[in-house]
Amino acid sequence: VYGTVNFSTRQKRAAPFAETDKDLVNLVGSWVSVAIERQLQQQELSVAKDTAESANKTKSAFLANMSHELRTPLNAIIGYSEMLSEEAIYTDNREAISDLEKINMSGHHLLSLIDDVLDLSKIEAGRMEFVFEDFNIEPVINEITATIMPSIDKNNNQLKLNMEGSNFALHADKMRFKQILFNLLSNANKFTKNGKIDINVKSINQNDRTELAIEVKDTGIGMSSEQMAKVFEAFTQADPSISKEYGGTGLGLAISRRICKLMEGEISVDSVENVGSSFTVVLPAAQANKDVAVA
Repeated sequence: VYGTVNFSTRQKRAAPFAETDKDLVNLVGSWVSVAIERQLQQQELSVAKDTAESANKTKSAFLANMSHELRTPLNAIIGYSEMLSEEAIYTDNREAISDLEKINMSGHHLLSLIDDVLDLSKIEAGRMEFVFEDFNIEPVINEITATIMPSIDKNNNQLKLNMEGSNFALHADKMRFKQILFNLLSNANKFTKNGKIDINVKSINQNDRTELAIEVKDTGIGMSSEQMAKVFEAFTQADPSISKEYGGTGLGLAISRRICKLMEGEISVDSVENVGSSFTVVLPAAQANKDVAVA
């Protein structure tokens, strides 16, 4: 019970209240109670929403701080393992060399996982910073492909860059673009063996502006429509069995999509099982697509 509804007058009624009068009062009371309930529910939902958002920001801030604290000693472990490896090579201590390589490899793997968690927590806490600039895309792509080429060769894959034109330039954060491209190429190589990986770049006009579409296409294991629907979700693999066979946290694509949105772009996927996958990143082109000096 929220209260009462009262109708009164200074003048005496000529006739007693009829049943229809009582029904009208009851109806008005029902309307008022429903309106009050709805208002209270909205207030409760608003409080719950604010509480959840505050808790989420607190969690993200904690993860960001914790990830940063973990990186400091881990970098020291990696650094010392590299120094000891050099000494072991110099003294030809083969047993130590093997063990130290495993330590170094595990350290780098753990560091990459921590970096993913750190990036996601920064995005959720609204603390990821961007430095936007105009830059030529081809030298950046060549730099990333040179970095990943040893892994490409290890899986016996062929990597090819196809550009429909020249002097393509983006208006974006160069470091974050490198992060997205490296992640897409790493995924393509991870799920492809003895196959092909193509990087296709072209200019498109949509949303009343010029944009660049960068596609990473592979001939790997591919995905079903159900797997594609959740491939950009955080901490989710397209298939639970994939994490067992190929590893990973399922954060890379989720982070890439959020970074794309923060740079006013988008990322999409098209895939066929046992045929291959295609991930396309669309980002704003530099004004007039001019020949931009590499920063």
